[in-house]
Amino acid sequence: MRLGTLILASLCACAALDAAGAWPPAILAALADGDLPIVTADRGNDPSEPSTGHSRESVPLPVCGPQAKRGVNLATRATLSDIGRAVAEVCETHLEKGTSFLEAIL
Repeated sequence: MRLGTLILASLCACAALDAAGAWPPAILAALADGDLPIVTADRGNDPSEPSTGHSRESVPLPVCGPQAKRGVNLATRATLSDIGRAVAEVCETHLEKGTSFLEAIL
């Protein structure tokens, strides 16, 4: 990759991060009492590997909302299906896999 291309790619990435950083306050301001947004990624890529597949890296799991407890550390979850289990609990259904963290945050 040429230096000019690398610099342009870096500037584009910075602009995208700035734009993404602008929306959380607006979303948080629009939340109703029962809302519980969960933001995460579908994978964490090992920066030392050339693969773009799922790897050993953890992904963020911020959970917030008007009724959510503040400062709860959900720690490193055993599996991404923990999110599915928590969402299933909110929807009053059941998933076999995962461990819900809903009790810890509500």
